[in-house]
Amino acid sequence: MNLLNCHQINELLSAYLENELDTTTTLTVANHLEKCLSCEKELKALTNVSNLVKTVIREADKTDLSLVARSNKINSLVKDEITSKIKATENLVLASSNDNSIKTSQNNIVKLNLRPKWSALSKKIFLSLAASVAIICLSLFTITYYATSTGPLLSGVARNHQFCSAIEISNIGWHKGYPKERLLQANNINLPKLDTLGVHFSDLHPCKVYKAPFLHMMYSKGDKQISLYYGSQEAVNKFQEKFKTITPNELYLHQESNLQIAAISTQKNNLWIVAGDLTKEEINAITSELAINSLSNTEESKLFH
Repeated sequence: MNLLNCHQINELLSAYLENELDTTTTLTVANHLEKCLSCEKELKALTNVSNLVKTVIREADKTDLSLVARSNKINSLVKDEITSKIKATENLVLASSNDNSIKTSQNNIVKLNLRPKWSALSKKIFLSLAASVAIICLSLFTITYYATSTGPLLSGVARNHQFCSAIEISNIGWHKGYPKERLLQANNINLPKLDTLGVHFSDLHPCKVYKAPFLHMMYSKGDKQISLYYGSQEAVNKFQEKFKTITPNELYLHQESNLQIAAISTQKNNLWIVAGDLTKEEINAITSELAINSLSNTEESKLFH
């Protein structure tokens, strides 16, 4: 069993918490945590954050809000929870300071000790800044978790599509610069050509939806963002949580708010998913190309050149 240092252990804690490690690595992390108080505290802090995020996601999912409004509600709930904890901490600091601000000398002369007040103010400013940073980080973590780790699969695709599309439109560049040919080769596919449908390729990157790996190919049609996801057996397994029996080349449709989602499996047991603010005619035109041409066992689709 390989020994890992604290830095390496910390990098594995998130996967350890979500039971995503193999048996050997899980045992390595567990043995380290039994002996290392620092890493154990780190795990507890991460657990608290994870529980907070999952709780607010459950609360938001109980509503009938749109995906965007639901994401905003999640951020608001996270912010409120952090703010309440910060205020509780500030009250403890101020209470402690007030107890020490007045001192009585041996001659019963009351002396004011102003230093604790300045100390309390400094701590309050520091806590406020720390809270702001924490809220920003947790908001990003929450949105990313919401977009990549929650299911069921087709609902997760809708969230992920909106998340990645927002990044694409904002031109932030988080998922820019991936080697296109290498990713396509690794997935054993060529880039789908949809130009005849007025759908034009813009970018691609590896992505996770409901914790299943996909190759996410991003397209546009006018001002509409369109996502094409390609996944293998792990993606099919996630899909089968809702659709127990999958028929190759059969179209599975799902609507989430104003988004149309369509999934189709191939003879080779891979999964294609299309998502976008599209009409049924538009999404059928895209998926029919995949459906018709995946009937052949020798080629996935005529779209691949």
